[in-house]
Amino acid sequence: MGGKPIRRKPNGVVAWLGGKLEGRKPSGAASQKGASPEGHKMMIGRKPDVAGAQVSGVRQGAGIEFIEGVDNASGREEIRLERKVMSKDELLENKEELLAKYSKEHRKYNKPIILTKKERKVLGIGRDEGRASLRNVRIGANKVKLVCDQIKGKSIHEAYSIVRNTPKSASTVIFKLLKSAEANAVNNNGLDSDYLYVTEATASQGPTMKRIIPRARGSADRIKKRTSHISVVVKEKE
Repeated sequence: MGGKPIRRKPNGVVAWLGGKLEGRKPSGAASQKGASPEGHKMMIGRKPDVAGAQVSGVRQGAGIEFIEGVDNASGREEIRLERKVMSKDELLENKEELLAKYSKEHRKYNKPIILTKKERKVLGIGRDEGRASLRNVRIGANKVKLVCDQIKGKSIHEAYSIVRNTPKSASTVIFKLLKSAEANAVNNNGLDSDYLYVTEATASQGPTMKRIIPRARGSADRIKKRTSHISVVVKEKE
């Protein structure tokens, strides 16, 4: 590992760890001070004082720019990481390459940078699907997955029939999500409802509310009220 580790500072100050630049998004006054004129999110911190540190190539290829400068308020030399937003001409010029890149499945450690809403609109990503999601549903994720697994890969009308005849508490919620995803696909993207099928139906764990119930001898047991985030995606069969 290259470089001497420096202890991480609060408020988004960047630390030099193992030859890599790391940090977190500033909050409060730090985020206002570090806001760029274009409104991009960035991280600000002191310049690492490691001898011979090569910092000019920190994730430049991933769409993040590395900028050195002097803070006008404090007068100290600082560095910042800035999210590079591509222009419309750049997006259209590299459209095929970007579409191929973002259509692949990536591992967590190798995911590309999330595109902004404007970038997705220019590239046309998401125009071939209808998506609906619901957060903080008062049903456990494991119970929701029992219904989601039954409708994956089914046509939209067959999915409606399965959900209607499945006596689970999550059936009502998923039925409404299917209706919403179908409406988004038909009204927003002009897809044909007769050829829609369910490509994704996922449920992830949400925040857990903790309560207690009184028990014998003055003790108490924990009650965990679990929640989940549900997402449904429908596409048109080719």
